[in-house]
Amino acid sequence: MSIKVKRIFMIFAITAIALLALAGCVGNGDNTTTPEIFGNISNIQVSANASDIKENYSSFHEYGNDGQEMIIWADKPIREFALITVTIDESFNFKKNTTLHSIEKLTPEKPLLVKMTIPEGMPTHGISFKDGNQTKYYYIGYSGIDGSLSFVEFEN
Repeated sequence: MSIKVKRIFMIFAITAIALLALAGCVGNGDNTTTPEIFGNISNIQVSANASDIKENYSSFHEYGNDGQEMIIWADKPIREFALITVTIDESFNFKKNTTLHSIEKLTPEKPLLVKMTIPEGMPTHGISFKDGNQTKYYYIGYSGIDGSLSFVEFEN
Protein backbone atom coordinates (compact mmCIF):
# COMPACT_ATOMS: atom_id res chain seq x y z
CA MET A 1 0.00 0.00 0.00
CA SER A 2 1.39 3.39 -0.93
CA ILE A 3 1.88 6.20 1.59
CA LYS A 4 -0.85 8.24 -0.13
CA VAL A 5 -3.39 5.40 0.26
CA LYS A 6 -2.39 4.94 3.91
CA ARG A 7 -2.91 8.66 4.58
CA ILE A 8 -6.34 8.61 2.93
CA PHE A 9 -7.25 5.51 4.94
CA MET A 10 -6.10 7.19 8.20
CA ILE A 11 -8.08 10.35 7.42
CA PHE A 12 -11.14 8.20 6.69
CA ALA A 13 -10.69 6.22 9.97
CA ILE A 14 -10.22 9.37 12.06
CA THR A 15 -13.28 10.98 10.43
CA ALA A 16 -15.37 7.85 11.11
CA ILE A 17 -14.30 7.77 14.76
CA ALA A 18 -15.08 11.49 15.16
CA LEU A 19 -18.53 11.03 13.62
CA LEU A 20 -19.29 8.10 15.92
CA ALA A 21 -18.20 10.15 18.93
CA LEU A 22 -20.34 13.10 17.86
CA ALA A 23 -23.35 10.84 17.27
CA GLY A 24 -23.18 9.90 20.96
CA CYS A 25 -23.45 13.58 21.91
CA VAL A 26 -26.82 14.19 20.30
CA GLY A 27 -28.91 16.46 22.55
CA ASN A 28 -32.61 17.21 22.58
CA GLY A 29 -32.44 19.76 19.76
CA ASP A 30 -32.21 22.96 21.82
CA ASN A 31 -28.53 22.73 22.82
CA THR A 32 -29.38 21.72 26.39
CA THR A 33 -29.16 18.38 28.09
CA THR A 34 -32.02 16.67 29.83
CA PRO A 35 -30.84 15.69 33.30
CA GLU A 36 -31.49 12.31 34.84
CA ILE A 37 -33.62 13.52 37.71
CA PHE A 38 -34.35 10.26 39.46
CA GLY A 39 -32.30 8.34 41.95
CA ASN A 40 -33.56 5.12 43.39
CA ILE A 41 -32.74 2.31 45.72
CA SER A 42 -34.74 -0.80 46.17
CA ASN A 43 -38.27 0.57 46.51
CA ILE A 44 -37.50 4.22 47.31
CA GLN A 45 -37.02 6.91 44.70
CA VAL A 46 -36.12 10.61 44.70
CA SER A 47 -36.67 13.26 42.08
CA ALA A 48 -35.43 16.83 41.86
CA ASN A 49 -38.32 17.55 39.52
CA ALA A 50 -41.11 17.50 42.11
CA SER A 51 -43.50 19.65 40.05
CA ASP A 52 -43.94 16.87 37.48
CA ILE A 53 -44.60 14.21 40.12
CA LYS A 54 -46.67 16.17 42.67
CA GLU A 55 -49.76 16.02 40.48
CA ASN A 56 -49.86 12.23 40.96
CA TYR A 57 -50.58 12.58 44.70
CA SER A 58 -53.36 14.13 46.78
CA SER A 59 -51.37 14.47 50.02
CA PHE A 60 -47.77 14.57 51.22
CA HIS A 61 -45.61 14.42 54.28
CA GLU A 62 -43.75 17.73 54.17
CA TYR A 63 -40.43 19.03 55.43
CA GLY A 64 -38.87 22.47 54.96
CA ASN A 65 -40.20 25.66 53.49
CA ASP A 66 -37.37 27.09 51.42
CA GLY A 67 -35.11 25.88 48.65
CA GLN A 68 -35.33 23.31 45.92
CA GLU A 69 -38.33 20.99 45.94
CA MET A 70 -37.65 17.31 45.76
CA ILE A 71 -39.97 14.41 46.30
CA ILE A 72 -39.16 11.03 47.86
CA TRP A 73 -41.62 8.21 47.34
CA ALA A 74 -41.84 4.49 47.96
CA ASP A 75 -43.19 1.68 45.81
CA LYS A 76 -44.12 -0.27 48.95
CA PRO A 77 -44.52 0.76 52.62
CA ILE A 78 -41.19 1.63 54.24
CA ARG A 79 -40.91 1.47 58.05
CA GLU A 80 -39.17 4.04 60.24
CA PHE A 81 -38.23 6.34 57.38
CA ALA A 82 -36.18 9.45 58.24
CA LEU A 83 -34.65 12.42 56.49
CA ILE A 84 -31.24 12.93 58.11
CA THR A 85 -28.12 15.07 58.01
CA VAL A 86 -24.79 13.36 57.46
CA THR A 87 -21.23 14.23 58.37
CA ILE A 88 -17.88 12.84 57.33
CA ASP A 89 -15.47 11.68 60.02
CA GLU A 90 -11.67 11.98 59.99
CA SER A 91 -11.41 8.68 58.10
CA PHE A 92 -13.73 10.01 55.38
CA ASN A 93 -16.62 7.74 56.39
CA PHE A 94 -20.17 9.05 56.28
CA LYS A 95 -22.09 9.05 59.56
CA LYS A 96 -25.64 9.95 60.50
CA ASN A 97 -25.66 13.27 62.34
CA THR A 98 -29.23 14.36 63.15
CA THR A 99 -32.77 13.41 62.21
CA LEU A 100 -34.59 16.26 60.50
CA HIS A 101 -37.93 14.55 59.89
CA SER A 102 -39.20 11.05 60.63
CA ILE A 103 -42.18 9.11 59.33
CA GLU A 104 -43.36 5.90 60.97
CA LYS A 105 -44.37 4.49 57.59
CA LEU A 106 -43.67 6.03 54.17
CA THR A 107 -46.35 4.65 51.86
CA PRO A 108 -46.82 4.69 48.08
CA GLU A 109 -49.94 6.86 48.56
CA LYS A 110 -48.23 9.62 50.58
CA PRO A 111 -44.67 10.63 49.60
CA LEU A 112 -42.36 13.08 51.33
CA LEU A 113 -42.14 16.54 49.76
CA VAL A 114 -38.91 18.26 50.81
CA LYS A 115 -38.10 21.94 50.30
CA MET A 116 -34.45 22.65 51.09
CA THR A 117 -31.16 23.50 49.49
CA ILE A 118 -28.95 20.55 48.66
CA PRO A 119 -25.42 21.93 48.30
CA GLU A 120 -23.04 20.81 45.58
CA GLY A 121 -19.91 19.03 46.69
CA MET A 122 -19.91 16.91 49.83
CA PRO A 123 -23.31 15.42 50.64
CA THR A 124 -24.95 16.82 53.77
CA HIS A 125 -28.33 15.05 53.76
CA GLY A 126 -29.57 11.52 53.51
CA ILE A 127 -32.26 9.04 54.48
CA SER A 128 -32.56 6.06 56.76
CA PHE A 129 -35.18 3.34 57.04
CA LYS A 130 -35.79 -0.14 58.42
CA ASP A 131 -35.13 -3.03 56.08
CA GLY A 132 -36.15 -6.12 58.01
CA ASN A 133 -34.38 -5.81 61.37
CA GLN A 134 -31.62 -3.63 59.95
CA THR A 135 -31.49 0.15 59.56
CA LYS A 136 -30.15 1.24 56.16
CA TYR A 137 -28.44 4.59 55.59
CA TYR A 138 -28.02 6.48 52.32
CA TYR A 139 -26.74 9.95 51.58
CA ILE A 140 -28.32 12.02 48.82
CA GLY A 141 -25.76 12.83 46.16
CA TYR A 142 -26.29 15.90 44.00
CA SER A 143 -24.69 16.33 40.60
CA GLY A 144 -23.61 19.88 39.93
CA ILE A 145 -23.39 19.01 36.25
CA ASP A 146 -26.98 18.00 35.51
CA GLY A 147 -28.87 18.46 38.79
CA SER A 148 -29.60 14.77 39.23
CA LEU A 149 -30.02 13.20 42.66
CA SER A 150 -28.91 9.75 43.71
CA PHE A 151 -28.81 7.58 46.83
CA VAL A 152 -25.48 6.11 47.97
CA GLU A 153 -25.47 3.61 50.84
CA PHE A 154 -23.12 4.00 53.81
CA GLU A 155 -22.57 2.16 57.07
CA ASN A 156 -23.32 4.19 60.16
